[in-house]
Parts: sequence; structure tokens; C-alpha cells
Amino acid sequence: MGVGLAAGMSMGGQMANSVNGGNGGIIPAASTEVKAETFECPHCHGQVAAGAKFCPFCGHKMVYKCPKCGAAVSPSAKFCPECGTNLVLEEEKK
Repeated sequence: MGVGLAAGMSMGGQMANSVNGGNGGIIPAASTEVKAETFECPHCHGQVAAGAKFCPFCGHKMVYKCPKCGAAVSPSAKFCPECGTNLVLEEEKK
């Protein structure tokens, strides 16, 4: 084997290590951790998991019903996600 060929072959291993992170060809798996969605309680400002019916910190009711269609809406919603009713105007009518 010539000197040039031997040098070129050793470079191949170095290049492979730099391409795959130098960890022997093992590529780390992508993170599968799912971050839970949260929102703020309008009463105590604690972070509440999406879908919670009551705040775990102060017990404030977190799910309300649309007065027009009955769909569940969050206490901070301004419009119903199902029928589009303006919940701010409906609250003012009461």
C-alpha cells in the first residue's frame, strides 16, 4: 500500500466519526418527552393542566359551558370554540 492510500484510509475513519458525532455510529434518539399544556388559573394564577375541571391550587372552577350551544369553554375564553358565540357579550347580558 502506498503512503497516500494509507493516509486516505485513516482519514475515512476520522470523517465518519465527525459525521456521526464520534460516538461509534450510534445516533441519539430524538426526545419523545411531551410537554403537558398548561394555562393560568384566572383566580390564583397557578399553572393548571389543560383539561382540568378545577384548579388544583385554589379549587376555582376551570370549565364553563357556552350559554348558546353548551360546549365546554375555559374561563378565560372570549369566544366559544364550537359555535363562535361572543362569551364576553353573553356575560354582560346577565
